Amino acid sequence: MDPTPSISDGLQALQKRGGLPEFGVGAAPVFLLSAGWRSGSTLVQRLLASDGTVLMWGEPYDHCGLIRSLSGSLRAFGEPWPPVRPRGTWPPDPYFVRPDEPPTERTWIANAYPALPDLLAAHRAFFDRLFDRPARQAGFGRWGIKAIRLHGEHADYLQALYPDARFVFLHRNPWDAWISYRRRHDERSAAYWWYWSWPDEPVSTAAHFARIWAASVASFRQWAPVLGAAVVAYEDVVTGDATPVLAEAAGVRISDKVLRKRIGGSAADGSTAWAPDPADLREIEREAGEAARELGYAGPSKAAS
Repeated sequence: MDPTPSISDGLQALQKRGGLPEFGVGAAPVFLLSAGWRSGSTLVQRLLASDGTVLMWGEPYDHCGLIRSLSGSLRAFGEPWPPVRPRGTWPPDPYFVRPDEPPTERTWIANAYPALPDLLAAHRAFFDRLFDRPARQAGFGRWGIKAIRLHGEHADYLQALYPDARFVFLHRNPWDAWISYRRRHDERSAAYWWYWSWPDEPVSTAAHFARIWAASVASFRQWAPVLGAAVVAYEDVVTGDATPVLAEAAGVRISDKVLRKRIGGSAADGSTAWAPDPADLREIEREAGEAARELGYAGPSKAAS
C-alpha cells in the first residue's frame, strides 16, 4: 500500500496541474513555529512585536487546528487516482466546471468542481479575512502568528499562500522544556493537560512530549533551508544573542527591553520546591536524545533541574 501523501506532495501535484494561483506580495506575514510548549515562543512573539509594526497573533483558535486542517486537506491531491492501475490524478480533469459550460439539470453534474486555483485562492482569502484584515483595522501594516503545533510542511503550505512570508523556527532543550511543562501543569489550581490535537491527544507524558519535540525539530531542520527560515534556540533568545537573527528573519526592529520585563505566565523555573522525575528524564533521552545532542543538548540544565 502506498504511504499517505504529505501536504507537500499535494502542493507539488497542484503546482504541476496549474492549481497554484499567482498570489500578490506585500504583507510579508511572520510565522513563528515552536517545537512544542515551554520553549520561549511567547517571549519571541513579544520581541517580534516590539517595534509596533507587526500584530503577532498568539496560537489563534488552537483547538480548531485551522492551519493543520486546511493544509492537511491538500494531501488528497498527491494521491494517484483511481487507487488501482492505471493511475491518473485526482480529481479527474472532466470534474472541473468550465465557465462557459456551467452544470445544469441537462448535464451530468454528480461531480462538478470549481477550478483548482479557486480552491487555493479561497484558502488565502480565509487567512486574509481572519488575520490580515483585523490587523489592518487595528492600525498594523503587517501581521504574524505564533504557533506551537505546526511543522515545516505547514510552513511550506503557508509560503504557497504568502510567497513573501517570513519564518522563524524555535527550539529549546527538551529536558528543560518538559520540566517547565510539567511544573506549569502542577502549579495550576485547575490542572489540565494541553492538547497536541484536540480533543483526543492530550500531552501528559514525557515520552509523548519528547516525540513531539523530536518530530518538530527534524521538520525544522529539513525545511529551514528550503524556506529561508531562521532556526533559533531559546537559550540564545534569553541572552540576547539571537536578537539580530530574529530581526533579520522577520524584517523588524527589536527592542531588547522586552527581555528585561516579564508579563504574565507562570513563576520562573526553579522557584518552587519541585524536582523532575528521573523516569521522565530517561523517557526524554530515549525519544529525543539523539536529535537533542545534534543541537547541542545533553540533558537537563542546572537551572531547570
